[in-house]
Amino acid sequence: IGSKKQGDFPNKKSKLERPRKNTMVSTSLEPLELLQDELSYEEIPVRVNAINRLPTVCAAMGAEATKTHVLPYLDTLLDTEDDEIQYAIAVETNNLCAIVGSELLVMIEKLCAKEETIVRDQGVISCRTLMAMLTDEEVNNLLVPLALRLAQNQFFGGRVSACGMIPALYPRASKQREKLRHKFIELCNEDTPMVRRAGAARLGEFAENIEKDFVISEVIPILKQLSNDEQDTIRKICMDVLIPIATLLNKEENQRHTLALILIAGEDKSWRVRLQFARDFANLSDAFGKEITDMSLIQTFCLLLRDIETDVRVAATKSLGQCVHKVSLEKSQNMLLPILQGLLSDSHPPVKANLCEIFCHMSGQFGKQLTTQKLLPSMLELARDASGDVKMATLKSFPTMIQTVGPDIINKQMIEVLHGMAKDTNWRMRCSLADFASYLVGCIGYDRFKAELQPLLFELFSDHVSEVRSAAILNLGKIAHNFTYTWVMSDIIPFMETAMSDKNSYVHRVAMMKAVPKICEVLGTDQMNEKIVPIVCLGLGDAVPNVRVCALKAVVDLRKASIDQKLYESKLKPRVVKLLEDPDRDVRYFAQVTMEN
Repeated sequence: IGSKKQGDFPNKKSKLERPRKNTMVSTSLEPLELLQDELSYEEIPVRVNAINRLPTVCAAMGAEATKTHVLPYLDTLLDTEDDEIQYAIAVETNNLCAIVGSELLVMIEKLCAKEETIVRDQGVISCRTLMAMLTDEEVNNLLVPLALRLAQNQFFGGRVSACGMIPALYPRASKQREKLRHKFIELCNEDTPMVRRAGAARLGEFAENIEKDFVISEVIPILKQLSNDEQDTIRKICMDVLIPIATLLNKEENQRHTLALILIAGEDKSWRVRLQFARDFANLSDAFGKEITDMSLIQTFCLLLRDIETDVRVAATKSLGQCVHKVSLEKSQNMLLPILQGLLSDSHPPVKANLCEIFCHMSGQFGKQLTTQKLLPSMLELARDASGDVKMATLKSFPTMIQTVGPDIINKQMIEVLHGMAKDTNWRMRCSLADFASYLVGCIGYDRFKAELQPLLFELFSDHVSEVRSAAILNLGKIAHNFTYTWVMSDIIPFMETAMSDKNSYVHRVAMMKAVPKICEVLGTDQMNEKIVPIVCLGLGDAVPNVRVCALKAVVDLRKASIDQKLYESKLKPRVVKLLEDPDRDVRYFAQVTMEN
């Protein structure tokens, strides 16, 4: 291709010259004829785009012309076109409901009986959209008979669509509710797995729309039957269905009718069913309530925490973090904690990362003493894990645990773990550590911070990754506001002076220049004149251009901080003027910017 000249390419065919089924073209076509002309092209994308403009065509023609001419034409397309075109028609049918109303029922029925799943599903959506626009009488006379016809369709696709329509129709089918209810239960008992699966998927919605007496007498038996279905996909769907049904029943009714279904699911032979149970456990615990969760559900759930499938354990630990507060202290301490401590050696990092959130929520229940004795050692073990994701999760969980229990849990072992994290190869870990260090300032006080965490913060200033140094500088400002100028004068200024004399690593000196505006926020004019200006002067005379550039930016910050004008004229300005002729063009540029400012 690259060797050909532009004139060697074949001429690009215009829209009217592309191959099509009918080459007759008129320059004065009506909207429908324009649509038909577009649909005569062989390229599927062109025809799909034409169908997407169907609402515009119908709006231009009006409702009566659409009913008379467009709908019959679309009806013929459903019999002859490919699946892509049929799906496009199904999508636009939903948009035509407001224009032609119940006249679409013939097309909707045909769409709902199609073989292609997405076409049928879109047909059901159109039916539900149309139902919202019809009166109750029209629903009973038009849509209910349509749903019953589909439920008796010889092809399974029509019966699948009926499962999606009946739950929505039931509340408005005043005279035919019994017929619809029996037909839906019949569909859930189908021999065809696809129909049973569709019925199971809509069973929760059906239960919410029918009378409660029928939920117990008719829905619960079919749910029990589907929960023991040979198809694991159907048993998996039943886990989701249990949530709305359990919400409809009271505690005694749940214990009598639905609790056994959950307990069986926890030991299902299919890992997919157990996985769904693990994912839904938090919602199931909400639906069943705290008492049943603590009394019965948690015992079965413990099996999932020890499941042989990794995905099940990951989902189980994640769900437990959301609902562990519903478990009593006795069960948490005697049943859950030993299992969770066993998972500390799990080979899959996401499992251990989820443990951090669980321990964090359990600390509020355990109190200071039990947390220090039982949870903190486990958290510290996770903080020493080889996986960076696990350590990050631990670091994010520590603040919540400290807020819940108190700063007394910040012991020597935790400080040692933090110092170990400062040497971690993951730079994101070191960034998070800088944030956590500034958080701890308000918890442990000045003396402990200076003795235990200040060296860690200073170490991050000279980190080889720029983002880590930036995080340390940002948090330096937060710490300086907490400790005021006393800490800055006694510790930070001497550290900056030492760093500026370090000729081995220029990034250390760059970090000091970037720290100037953060330091100036807590210092007075006299202190800046005495301590900060000499440090910036060292930066302006540094041998490394990057340091000089950062020093020039610091000069601008000092001017904004209102340093002494005479000191600026005598100490800083001559150095800035000299840098206007610096060999490095970036330095010359920032020197010019500094002079202009």
